[in-house]
Amino acid sequence: MFSYFVYSLIALFSVVCFGGLMVVRMSSGKKVNRLMKRLHGASGALGVILLLMGLVVDSWESFELIAAVLFMGLLVGAFFVFEVWFKDRKTPMLLVFGHGTFAVICIGVLAYSLFVTGY
Repeated sequence: MFSYFVYSLIALFSVVCFGGLMVVRMSSGKKVNRLMKRLHGASGALGVILLLMGLVVDSWESFELIAAVLFMGLLVGAFFVFEVWFKDRKTPMLLVFGHGTFAVICIGVLAYSLFVTGY
């Protein structure tokens, strides 16, 4: 049976893929509507909740804890950047790429903690 960590990895990987789809839409000139942005954020929050549940239920290993802190920072930072500061303005693409790059790094840390360290 899979643990919450594996479920969170699957959920957060799906969020990263959906974010990539949103970037492709933005760069091709198509509009990314508010529902897509909200769904992306809510799905990311769900993935972080699953990750925190894994910490509470399964283990407190160091790399899982590091991944949880990184993802919480990513989630809180993205909320402030995209919902508070740039709510009604066009978001600079450099911030979008930075957010995506940090998300991929977080996925890498979580995957490392699950598969390389002997999950």
